[in-house]
Amino acid sequence: MFGIFNHLNNTTSSTKITPITVSIEYETKDILVDSDAEKYECNYYSEYSIGNHASALQCKEGHLVCSNCWESHLRTKKDCMICKMPISELSRNRIFENEYSD
Repeated sequence: MFGIFNHLNNTTSSTKITPITVSIEYETKDILVDSDAEKYECNYYSEYSIGNHASALQCKEGHLVCSNCWESHLRTKKDCMICKMPISELSRNRIFENEYSD
Protein backbone atom coordinates (compact mmCIF):
# COMPACT_ATOMS: atom_id res chain seq x y z
CA MET A 1 0.00 0.00 0.00
CA PHE A 2 2.87 2.38 0.76
CA GLY A 3 4.15 1.87 -2.77
CA ILE A 4 0.89 3.10 -4.32
CA PHE A 5 0.86 6.35 -2.33
CA ASN A 6 4.57 6.88 -2.95
CA HIS A 7 3.98 6.48 -6.68
CA LEU A 8 1.11 8.98 -6.64
CA ASN A 9 3.13 11.57 -4.77
CA ASN A 10 6.07 11.35 -7.17
CA THR A 11 4.11 11.71 -10.40
CA THR A 12 4.43 14.93 -12.33
CA SER A 13 1.64 16.58 -14.23
CA SER A 14 2.07 17.41 -17.89
CA THR A 15 -0.95 19.72 -17.97
CA LYS A 16 -0.14 23.07 -19.51
CA ILE A 17 -2.23 26.17 -19.03
CA THR A 18 -2.18 28.41 -22.04
CA PRO A 19 -3.45 31.96 -21.50
CA ILE A 20 -5.82 33.35 -24.09
CA THR A 21 -6.55 36.95 -24.87
CA VAL A 22 -10.16 38.02 -25.26
CA SER A 23 -10.78 41.34 -26.87
CA ILE A 24 -13.77 43.24 -25.50
CA GLU A 25 -14.58 46.15 -27.70
CA TYR A 26 -17.07 48.83 -26.74
CA GLU A 27 -17.23 52.55 -26.55
CA THR A 28 -18.11 54.55 -23.47
CA LYS A 29 -21.29 55.76 -25.16
CA ASP A 30 -22.45 52.12 -25.38
CA ILE A 31 -22.35 51.62 -21.61
CA LEU A 32 -23.01 55.14 -20.35
CA VAL A 33 -26.35 55.75 -18.68
CA ASP A 34 -27.40 59.07 -20.10
CA SER A 35 -30.92 59.32 -18.74
CA ASP A 36 -31.63 60.27 -15.13
CA ALA A 37 -34.78 58.18 -15.29
CA GLU A 38 -32.77 55.08 -16.23
CA LYS A 39 -30.04 55.80 -13.74
CA TYR A 40 -32.24 56.11 -10.66
CA GLU A 41 -35.18 53.85 -11.34
CA CYS A 42 -36.12 51.54 -8.49
CA ASN A 43 -35.45 47.90 -9.31
CA TYR A 44 -38.71 46.82 -7.72
CA TYR A 45 -41.27 49.62 -7.75
CA SER A 46 -40.03 51.29 -10.95
CA GLU A 47 -40.17 54.83 -9.62
CA TYR A 48 -39.07 57.09 -6.80
CA SER A 49 -41.05 59.92 -5.28
CA ILE A 50 -39.10 62.77 -6.77
CA GLY A 51 -40.03 66.32 -6.00
CA ASN A 52 -39.83 68.07 -2.67
CA HIS A 53 -38.67 64.86 -1.06
CA ALA A 54 -36.67 62.11 -2.74
CA SER A 55 -38.01 58.91 -1.26
CA ALA A 56 -35.33 56.24 -1.55
CA LEU A 57 -33.14 54.47 0.99
CA GLN A 58 -30.13 52.20 0.74
CA CYS A 59 -28.70 49.21 2.60
CA LYS A 60 -25.14 49.21 3.98
CA GLU A 61 -23.93 47.88 0.62
CA GLY A 62 -25.44 50.89 -1.18
CA HIS A 63 -28.39 49.20 -2.91
CA LEU A 64 -30.83 52.03 -3.53
CA VAL A 65 -34.53 51.12 -3.45
CA CYS A 66 -37.61 53.30 -3.09
CA SER A 67 -39.10 53.68 0.39
CA ASN A 68 -42.36 51.97 -0.61
CA CYS A 69 -40.50 48.83 -1.65
CA TRP A 70 -38.43 48.79 1.54
CA GLU A 71 -41.56 49.12 3.68
CA SER A 72 -43.33 46.33 1.83
CA HIS A 73 -40.31 44.00 1.80
CA LEU A 74 -39.34 44.54 5.45
CA ARG A 75 -42.81 43.49 6.63
CA THR A 76 -41.94 39.90 5.78
CA LYS A 77 -38.15 39.74 5.40
CA LYS A 78 -35.29 41.46 7.18
CA ASP A 79 -32.71 41.40 4.41
CA CYS A 80 -31.78 43.46 1.38
CA MET A 81 -33.83 42.38 -1.61
CA ILE A 82 -30.75 42.75 -3.85
CA CYS A 83 -27.74 41.43 -1.90
CA LYS A 84 -29.67 39.47 0.78
CA MET A 85 -27.53 40.92 3.60
CA PRO A 86 -29.40 41.27 6.91
CA ILE A 87 -30.89 44.74 7.41
CA SER A 88 -30.32 46.40 10.76
CA GLU A 89 -30.59 49.92 9.40
CA LEU A 90 -31.18 51.84 6.19
CA SER A 91 -29.57 55.12 5.23
CA ARG A 92 -30.33 58.07 3.03
CA ASN A 93 -28.34 58.62 -0.13
CA ARG A 94 -27.35 62.30 -0.06
CA ILE A 95 -26.18 62.35 -3.67
CA PHE A 96 -29.53 60.99 -4.86
CA GLU A 97 -31.45 63.43 -2.66
CA ASN A 98 -29.42 66.43 -3.82
CA GLU A 99 -29.79 65.43 -7.46
CA TYR A 100 -33.57 65.10 -7.33
CA SER A 101 -34.71 67.53 -4.65
CA ASP A 102 -36.28 70.80 -5.76
